[in-house]
Amino acid sequence: MTRRFTVCAGVFCGAVLYFTVWETSHRRWTSHEASWPLPDFGGRHNSVPSPRRWLGIGELVPQVVVDPSRQYEAETFAAIKRVYHCLANYEDCAERPEGNVVIVAYEHFWRTTSGNTGGEIIWCESLLTAFKGLGYSVLTATNVDMALFLYRLFPDLVRVVIMQFLPNLNSNFVATCFNDRFCIRSAKNPTGIAPWKIFGFSFWETGGNSLEYQHPWGTSRVLSPYRFPKHYYIGYAISHHCTKTPVIAPENRTNQAFILAKESSYFYDDQDKLAFPLDAYTTITRQTGIRVVTVAKETIGQPIPGGVEKRGQLTREDFYEELSSSKILIGIGRPFLSPSPFDALCLGVPFVNPYNATRIKSMDEIRSGDIWNPFSLQHGALAELRPPFVYHVPMGNTSALVAAVREADQNPIRGRGLPQEMWMESLMERVKELVEVTDWEERAREEELL
Repeated sequence: MTRRFTVCAGVFCGAVLYFTVWETSHRRWTSHEASWPLPDFGGRHNSVPSPRRWLGIGELVPQVVVDPSRQYEAETFAAIKRVYHCLANYEDCAERPEGNVVIVAYEHFWRTTSGNTGGEIIWCESLLTAFKGLGYSVLTATNVDMALFLYRLFPDLVRVVIMQFLPNLNSNFVATCFNDRFCIRSAKNPTGIAPWKIFGFSFWETGGNSLEYQHPWGTSRVLSPYRFPKHYYIGYAISHHCTKTPVIAPENRTNQAFILAKESSYFYDDQDKLAFPLDAYTTITRQTGIRVVTVAKETIGQPIPGGVEKRGQLTREDFYEELSSSKILIGIGRPFLSPSPFDALCLGVPFVNPYNATRIKSMDEIRSGDIWNPFSLQHGALAELRPPFVYHVPMGNTSALVAAVREADQNPIRGRGLPQEMWMESLMERVKELVEVTDWEERAREEELL
């Protein structure tokens, strides 16, 4: 017990020193280019900190100051203390929830408290909610050196390391670590990160381009929000947010259709992506009596089209209120793969999903290559859904758009229409499969990757 306590105390103090040195060096965690100046333990990243070297620095604890604007730092420090407490008090710490350590090194994980509501932020926030709901200890790193340091605090407890995976090699943490002999575990570097624990993380489908080859073990080790071919589907959830807003009975809703758009430029997109003519929206109101509204930000030289009422920018909660009172959400080609259509379904509001009729002759016979192609379909994850939940409308066909709006008004969704896989309980099951159930080392050996 004494020895275990000493080791744990060493780890804890090491973490304290980690944060203290970082703060006193006046380097922000958000610096991508600068490597964190790790303590010198006898070789670049190549020695495990000895507990004895951490002893005697407990007096540094009161000096640890976390910038309130960088909440992930405070949460990482709290998680390290939680793991330390687990190791110090439980022989079976590795079997306890907090003994499942997950390291995340991806830009949008550390921006989940920024107030941004982009798709990547929503994805990361839902995963963090699942991790914490399962009791896992989540450590956030903003560069590869920090991920390596955090990994070495609890190498046997770290289950997965989720790393940034972007085309730019300077920000592709997966490639950086695999190509760094001091980062990746090997016979000469036994304290590096075990390669079978490293997963790329991409909101976009990566097959068919050079990005696919930047993870040495292929796209099966790239976590994705949707069921992209050959990727590891982890998905996301929105039920923990959208269900806070009650479903409004169809007869009590405002007589309006909501346009999904971040900017007015979306109405003027390239011809291959332009969903509907600019006069389509006045036609909707004239033929159905349903007015059309949007919260799109107006860009210079590209005004909101006539017939579309402009709403101001909304918080997430206000967005839910406005959406829940609408009769239908209309997609206009962009944003591609947005979570918002699922928000709508959760609130009992159907979605118009535009598709390119020159590429897709029939939604019942869609080719797999078109499902995730932004020039073919706005939202591939909705390709299998049909009315009253999703109306697939040919781009440029105003008559079909008007017919979809009219049918949605006459045959509304009753209750919530959110697919089961978008509920938090389903996400947690997938996360458990990734973190706890699958033996990734064994899988790597079966696939002859080791």
